[in-house]
Amino acid sequence: MRLEPLIGNTSIIQTPFSTVTLYRMGDGQAVLVDSGDYPRQAFLDLLEQEGLRVRAVICSHLHPDHISNNPALIKRWGTEIFAPALDIAPAQDMFDMIEHSGTNPAWASIRPVYPITPIPPDQTALTIDGTVFPIVQTPGHSYGHVAAITPDRVCVLGDAMMSIPLIRQAKLPYMEDADQAIESMERIRQTDCALYVAAHKGVTPREDRDEMVDENIRIELRLYDLFRRVMDKPRSRKDAVDTFMAEAGVLPTQISWYVHHSAETRLASLIRAGELREEDGMIYPGRNAPCQRL
Repeated sequence: MRLEPLIGNTSIIQTPFSTVTLYRMGDGQAVLVDSGDYPRQAFLDLLEQEGLRVRAVICSHLHPDHISNNPALIKRWGTEIFAPALDIAPAQDMFDMIEHSGTNPAWASIRPVYPITPIPPDQTALTIDGTVFPIVQTPGHSYGHVAAITPDRVCVLGDAMMSIPLIRQAKLPYMEDADQAIESMERIRQTDCALYVAAHKGVTPREDRDEMVDENIRIELRLYDLFRRVMDKPRSRKDAVDTFMAEAGVLPTQISWYVHHSAETRLASLIRAGELREEDGMIYPGRNAPCQRL
């Protein structure tokens, strides 16, 4: 684990499963965007070896694989935690599901019960000790997801999008609302940053931004199209979701509550759009359902 400089005062820390972005504020202080996937002593040791104190963490969202070192940072430096206001209550429900399902027991100790400074859904910037971090509202992956931009014009995407190599391998990206996510991707397209950092590996330069956006949207439209094709006949909700996951290439051993939930949210979107309808526990093809293919 090491600090990798990007531009100016912006660096990244690669942990085994995620990328944490760090901005040096001067006087040994730093702001992080997200804090990593699991509680790791090596993460805190690295910061101290660099002579850094973490003044604040801007959380792109409150999923456990993005906030795992928050409690340790608060304990060590009194770090202030900023997070999307719309994610605060749903995060408790997610941790309930994690604990109930037995998924990743290491996450049980990092439930966000500490003080959080909320980022309202209309906020466009955070000012921390005089340093401005523009905020892009990017809901979809979570209810209130945000991307943060460092003063060096590095856009930290969180899970608003995946890097090009990763999205091309993805089977069923987690989404609370894929329609909102697509709108957020288009919002990222309108930004003008030097680099775009995805939370789960990958730094994309400005010249590849549009390709990254296009690839992420293509995957979402393909999944919608796949669900439409699965629904060529009435199915029970369970059969519809199970068949969709199988057609998406998700193996039975890969199905967890969050994979299942991500399939359910895409079904809910098609029902809201009137392309499918639910009646007495059965899902029926809607009339004039469009078929979108890229």
